[in-house]
Amino acid sequence: IVQIKNISALILVLGMVLIWATKLHAFALSVVAIAAALVIATKELLACLLGGFLKVATSMFKIGDRIEILGNRGDVISQNFFTTTIMEVGPGRLSHQYTGKKIILPNSYFLLHPLSTDTRTDKFRLHTFTVTCPREINILRHQKVLLESAQKVCGEYEVLAKKYLKSVEKFEGIEAPSTASRVHISLNDHSSVDFVVRVPIPALKSTNVEQEIVSTYLLKIGTEKSQGIEPEEL
Repeated sequence: IVQIKNISALILVLGMVLIWATKLHAFALSVVAIAAALVIATKELLACLLGGFLKVATSMFKIGDRIEILGNRGDVISQNFFTTTIMEVGPGRLSHQYTGKKIILPNSYFLLHPLSTDTRTDKFRLHTFTVTCPREINILRHQKVLLESAQKVCGEYEVLAKKYLKSVEKFEGIEAPSTASRVHISLNDHSSVDFVVRVPIPALKSTNVEQEIVSTYLLKIGTEKSQGIEPEEL
């Protein structure tokens, strides 16, 4: 009796499927089409939601951190699961001033594009900037003056930065870089020379320290010129 009931139920189901096969096929296609349309229509929204989840799950950055993505650079002032708002810093990559503009970034950016972060919670970090001069100068003399200016401004930070980076080395399991001030020469073309300066600085003083180093360098070069040193020697 049980077998007859099961077979009867199976035959009933198969019969209904055969009878309504065309209708079921059309209904299934409609459901798939609607689902596909919803996915296409909400693709960006879903990408933003996934990006926001990834951002929170991986702790990419915090409020106050400076980030750069797709040429947009600034300090994070607000964030949610769909967007991140930054206060723009610029103009360009070499400036560290607020432009007064806010940029709202969709969180979908964080799924596909590389992100550069500069956390403000770190006590010290290594800061790099470039000073460009004409090729006609005495390159080695300018390198020396620029290095002396960097050491004068950042000398007090070197020991403190070294201790801090050593503590980071133990926590992160990476080798701490040297904190000594450095000036490298880069000959990019036939008309100019780039001095790449790297110095240890407190995390919140990158703009002030950079300006102080450049001002000290220019003042010393100007003083040497005023003292009668030949231009070709400078």
